[in-house]
Amino acid sequence: MLRKYHGHVVYLHNFSRFDGIFLLRVISDLSDKVEPIKRKGDLINVHLFFSEYSIHFRDSNLLLHSSLGSLAEAFHVDEKGIFPYKFINEVPLDYEGPVPDKTYFDGKVSTSTYSAYKNRFKDLNWNLRNETELYCINDSYLLWHIFKAFNKEIFDQFRLNINKFLTLSSLSMGILKSNFLKDETICILDGSIFKYIRSGYRGGYVEVFKPYGQDITGYDVVSLFPFIMGFSPMPVGQPTAFKGDFLKAYPNILQDESKYLFLKVEVECPSSMEKPFLLHRLRKGHVWHTVAPTGKWTGIYTKVEYRRALELGYKIKIIDGLMFNAKIIFREYVSALYDIKLNSEKGSPRYIIAKLLLNSLYGRFAIDPYLYKHKLISEDQLDEYALNYKIEDIDSLGNGKLLIRYFDEKVVDYKPEYQMMSTSIAISAAITAGARTYMNYFLLNYDVYYTDTDSAYIKGKLDPKFVGDTIGQFKLEGVFDEVVFLAPKVRGSTNSFGEETRVKGLKSPVTFNQLKSLFYKDQSLEIIQDKFYGSIGEGSISIKNEIYTVMVTENKRELIFDESGRFVGTKPFHIDETLKNH
Repeated sequence: MLRKYHGHVVYLHNFSRFDGIFLLRVISDLSDKVEPIKRKGDLINVHLFFSEYSIHFRDSNLLLHSSLGSLAEAFHVDEKGIFPYKFINEVPLDYEGPVPDKTYFDGKVSTSTYSAYKNRFKDLNWNLRNETELYCINDSYLLWHIFKAFNKEIFDQFRLNINKFLTLSSLSMGILKSNFLKDETICILDGSIFKYIRSGYRGGYVEVFKPYGQDITGYDVVSLFPFIMGFSPMPVGQPTAFKGDFLKAYPNILQDESKYLFLKVEVECPSSMEKPFLLHRLRKGHVWHTVAPTGKWTGIYTKVEYRRALELGYKIKIIDGLMFNAKIIFREYVSALYDIKLNSEKGSPRYIIAKLLLNSLYGRFAIDPYLYKHKLISEDQLDEYALNYKIEDIDSLGNGKLLIRYFDEKVVDYKPEYQMMSTSIAISAAITAGARTYMNYFLLNYDVYYTDTDSAYIKGKLDPKFVGDTIGQFKLEGVFDEVVFLAPKVRGSTNSFGEETRVKGLKSPVTFNQLKSLFYKDQSLEIIQDKFYGSIGEGSISIKNEIYTVMVTENKRELIFDESGRFVGTKPFHIDETLKNH
């Protein structure tokens, strides 16, 4: 490696899930010292050493999470080209001849775009090797221009270099700490405290109440999580643990905004409650689901949830808890980024960057402070590592080297393997709990058909005072002639502008009428789609046809069918976990 490239960072878009799978084995052949970092199975950094010099390979998609084509358009760079991905496995690299058929290109490529591309070769042969090289060069050119502009924007606004950060969430944390957080109020919570709060950490409230409706209005809250994060007191510092009903000694603590509580409680929710508020992890077979049940159970909840649950008629007995000091610590961060977003043209680089930074910070705090490490070792070193560390996974690269995932159980003060300036599960739990509580006031006062974290589909209209473009207000998403909600993340709608369907995990299009036909018991729709499987050990990606089944599911609430077997509604699960103790 040339000296001038020492310390450089090479960005590849989607490196963690595509290029890195192919390259790690090749890189490991170049040097005996390669330090990879993986998170949730994805390669987020590969540090390659040559003698005293080194270079990093990283995923640009982890800093700017969008397709390269969309980013090129937003940053006003040349258009991303098109390429017949499916064609390259059918012919040799030296193929020369007619332009491949449109079916070999991405399904999103329009007929007009394909025709314009084909016309470029009207009197010429199409050469696979040449077009592959040109396509890759063009992608590199686009990414270089995008990241040059991105880095300049971040430096001009916040005086930070993006090359110091591996992910968008770590960049947002860096911006927070260097520009807005005046004192060190966020403490890393680990050990028993982390586990205690983690067991009560839940995401958004997603429910189907009514599966079909006409004349339905959809709303989204403007930046719900940033709104809660920015303008609500957050738990800070180290907590104080207590046993028993703490409220008897401090009866006014529920109204004291300078204190924040996490409470382990025995809960009793009236069976008459149609839309229960508190979430609970329920095991169905071998799978755990987060549901909002009625009945009796034990769980960990925040002070905000506890207070709201009492208002709704829950009976709650406190077993123990943790008390934190509470402060509004993110107001300046949220306000500054929201102002940038508000005063930027929608879709512009500044708008996109501000939006991404707004929405990436809160999840950062939920990262487990005890992360596994990854290391490339020779096969001869495996026994040594097995004796000294807890090895969880091994990938053989087929060249005498192994990629291992391990954890040092002897290390108490464990240093994470990548920038983790601060984490606090308490903050993430407080933000999501606050968001669910905020939404609950609206869910109970309107005829809601479906909700997904920050959205609600209702019969009628919201009070105009709640609707607007300001952070925390509801934004009108659409007025729909018909809507279908088969399950969480499975929905469809129609209006004068056409139809829209969304099925989580499904890449192939599905029509509104196809979803509507699945209302009857035991009806399902099977769709064949391609799924990518990457193997770091083999340095390959295989594409397999898999069947995706769309159907009504009973994971969150009990389904109600009429006499004809038609899906007409849902009701909450009723549980009694006190029976387990007898």
